Amino acid sequence: MDKFVETTKAELSQAFAEFEDAGVSKLIIDMRYNGGGLISVAEMTVNLAVGAGHAGDVAYRFEYNDNLASEDYQTTIADIDHSLDLDEIVFLTSSRTRSASELVINALFPYAEVTLVGGDTGGKPVGSKGFDFCEKVLFPITFRLVNAAGATDYFDGLPASCFAADDVLHQLGDPDEEMLATALDFLGTGSCAQPLPPTRAARVDSIGEVVLPNPIERYDIDSW
Repeated sequence: MDKFVETTKAELSQAFAEFEDAGVSKLIIDMRYNGGGLISVAEMTVNLAVGAGHAGDVAYRFEYNDNLASEDYQTTIADIDHSLDLDEIVFLTSSRTRSASELVINALFPYAEVTLVGGDTGGKPVGSKGFDFCEKVLFPITFRLVNAAGATDYFDGLPASCFAADDVLHQLGDPDEEMLATALDFLGTGSCAQPLPPTRAARVDSIGEVVLPNPIERYDIDSW
């Protein structure tokens, strides 16, 4: 999945219909080049991944500053056509994985065994919307995204558990491509071929929280 655009929805529905027919319980999702896009596609991805078992549970929350706390709201998981209840999900990630694609990953942490293979994500846990101001368009940060467990503020990126290079010598989807091969090996063995150093392992175990500067003003957004 290299982007979240409107046409992605039909592709997702078709793919998960096939997964449903095959009785899939574990899945590898390649988001190494996914820089984000429509939140509606991110929500659909979460619903398809775990909606069959977690309908009604919190997917994520939009949080504003203290002055606009009344504007906070949350989105819940829905059981839609072809929703699964995946036990384990491995995401292939890189520094180009950010924004709405990180939203999907973070939202799924409380509901499935989620592992990142490749590299740390880009780190964009906030959103904004453009609005006209003096014949220009401003895009202030207006909110942050928080998952059901309260995890947020991953400005350093969501950390990968298994490191693997983006193997340009093999086609995407080739089981010999390094990132996919590492993910397949992890699903088979439950461990990484190359263990993380202690400092990196500690970061994977706990995403640190930092204080987010107060957003300027609240504006709804569907993509960023």
